[in-house]
Amino acid sequence: VWKNLEGQKIKMPTGKAAETTGRPVAEEPLSSSSILRAAPAAPAACIHPVAPQQNILEFDDHHPGILGADAAKQDLDIDTPMVDIDTPMVEFQEVSKKKRTLCFLLACSHVLLSSGVVFGWTALHPVLRDSGLFDAYDETTTPTRSSLMNTVATMGMAGNALCKLPLGCLLDMGGPRTTAMVGGGMLTAGSLLIGLCDKNDTILPVLGYLLLGMAGPCVLLPTFQFTQLFGENKASAMAYLVALFQLSTGIFWVFEKLNENHGLGRTSLFVGYAGVGCFILATSAAFWPDTPHSAPPSDQISGVDSLPARSHHLMGKPLLKQIQSVEFLYLLCFLSLHTFRLGFLFGTLGPQVEDFFPVKEGDFLVDMFNIILPLGFIPMTGLTALGLTGFLLVRPSVAFIATSLLNMVYGLLLLVHTTPAYIILFFLFSLSVQFTYSTFYSFAANTFGYASFGRIAGVASAVAGLGQLLQT
Repeated sequence: VWKNLEGQKIKMPTGKAAETTGRPVAEEPLSSSSILRAAPAAPAACIHPVAPQQNILEFDDHHPGILGADAAKQDLDIDTPMVDIDTPMVEFQEVSKKKRTLCFLLACSHVLLSSGVVFGWTALHPVLRDSGLFDAYDETTTPTRSSLMNTVATMGMAGNALCKLPLGCLLDMGGPRTTAMVGGGMLTAGSLLIGLCDKNDTILPVLGYLLLGMAGPCVLLPTFQFTQLFGENKASAMAYLVALFQLSTGIFWVFEKLNENHGLGRTSLFVGYAGVGCFILATSAAFWPDTPHSAPPSDQISGVDSLPARSHHLMGKPLLKQIQSVEFLYLLCFLSLHTFRLGFLFGTLGPQVEDFFPVKEGDFLVDMFNIILPLGFIPMTGLTALGLTGFLLVRPSVAFIATSLLNMVYGLLLLVHTTPAYIILFFLFSLSVQFTYSTFYSFAANTFGYASFGRIAGVASAVAGLGQLLQT
């Protein structure tokens, strides 16, 4: 006798195999429909979205169950609830196609306009310099102008990396709406600080860029829960969002062109950009949910994720148990290694180009990198439209291997000091960034669930960020 989610008892007939193995065996494996019929009639919007691997213990001679052959032989307490009662359940809510499309388009606009802007510092630097920021300082003063500029960039990127742990707690406890509104508020405040501060103030520009760096993840992470509304296509939806994150690094390139061609300065650009923060604040308040969207029951029952069954048993478990799992350890190592590699190329590309190429050719390569990096979303979008990205992300073992191979190839191309090799390297690097984060976020969401998604991503990102400090 087993209990369903409503506490009712479901009788499982025993078969011949049970007499020989000592384990209960269903003569006819329980289907998802039989479980739903066992519960009292309820509208679809009230069905708990729990993956079937958490609720159904099916055994036969060929399939030992999700716990594995050894665990299946252990004594099981039939009175133990099949779902971790300490983890709050999120009910599935029907969302109309029109609202789903609207919310996802808004999520795409949020990601495109704000999520990765701090990584476009190379393009923003000449805009700030030409506008006279820190022009009272030069290379003979203390601090020097270049060191002040470097401090602004460093604080923005450090804030982006290290805010993710507290951000994860905010996302899981406060919900997507609150988190996105905080991100919109920080984007607005940071833009106004940079745009309106005195050009020789050494504190406010640093604080403003720090807020911009922290705003990016606050806006990005709450958008991932909308991918759950797309059923079998949720991996592709995740890939589109990560591709737009990559494109957002080109926002400051647009600033540079507006500065060069139309004479717009720091104040005009950043006061205008504060309007983006207000837009994010207003639309997230109006359309973002207080709790993450969950996949439809049919999606969860069918197991369209194609994830190994052993990973599903972590869904809805206490955070400590999830962090202690082999799956989290592997995910942490994957993210830490590849973000270290990505950071290495970001930090050393300029010096390497200066050392191995003539000045004119080196300047050309730096310009090409600034253009190719944000435009790397184009091949990623094409691969997603063809279904290749979704094919990889629902097969995490394949995605992990493919991403690691891609990282190895662009790393080897760094040793080939020719312009064509470096151009190919830039394209592969851009794809590698997107596949790294797509694989990380997709696996984290589908393995551990959205109830703890923020904290899982936050812990892993914080450890990876600390690892990057080793490069200094």
